[in-house]
Amino acid sequence: MVTSKEIDRLKRKIPIGRQLPSELKLIASSDLPLTIAWSSLREYGLTKSAELELVPFLQIADGSLVAMWYTTDPPAIVIIDAHGQSPLVVAKDFPNFLRSISASQTGVPDIDEDFAGVSIPGYCGRPLRSGIAALQKKLDAWAKKSSSLEQPTNGHGVEVLRKRTHTAVKQMIRDGLSQVYTSRDYWSMSFQVKRVRNGVQIRYLDYGKWFDVPAKYNLELMMEDLFTWMKEPKASRCQLTVTKDGIVSVDNDRQLVLVPPK
Repeated sequence: MVTSKEIDRLKRKIPIGRQLPSELKLIASSDLPLTIAWSSLREYGLTKSAELELVPFLQIADGSLVAMWYTTDPPAIVIIDAHGQSPLVVAKDFPNFLRSISASQTGVPDIDEDFAGVSIPGYCGRPLRSGIAALQKKLDAWAKKSSSLEQPTNGHGVEVLRKRTHTAVKQMIRDGLSQVYTSRDYWSMSFQVKRVRNGVQIRYLDYGKWFDVPAKYNLELMMEDLFTWMKEPKASRCQLTVTKDGIVSVDNDRQLVLVPPK
């Protein structure tokens, strides 16, 4: 349950000259099992400067954040997805956010399903949706400008490297190095990469443990080539992710992302 003390702490994150919506106190006085929570927006693919305009105040079950977007007055309520999807406008303001909870019409399954039947006194009507499309268009542009993620790198040389890296990891799956996936599954492999005196050390994650990648897959050499394409080519360590559909990502797209050509 949200407490008044948590709301007081939240006030310190509001942009200068702006205020928390007065209706936020209704969450604190209700029995809604929501959790006041915020996190560095860098973890959600946004720049630090985004925190000057976007203030998360709730966290839902899948890790996504509900936030107040202070580029509008009053602030619109938006969802910052935990899985990399684009931010979504949920309500044009806080009163309509409360109405959408009461009506199970937020459009966010974790909220609509968990709080089905919940009624917030004074906010039981249908939420007003006029203007949402225009707000969403504005939010899309803001999110693109505020993204800390790299756009896919293109070119013949880097495409050859993407294919080689993907083929090597796919062979690891086929050779049974993963206890989690087979080549028929939709697989995703994660690697820890560290620069060492004689080159690169690379380990893969399987069932919660890290294992050295056998030399025969040549991933160390490929990683040395990937470093040259990264945003920070001299980084001492990073995380590599390779998926079945051919995506090669470094540090969750913050350093480099390679995707198959369309």
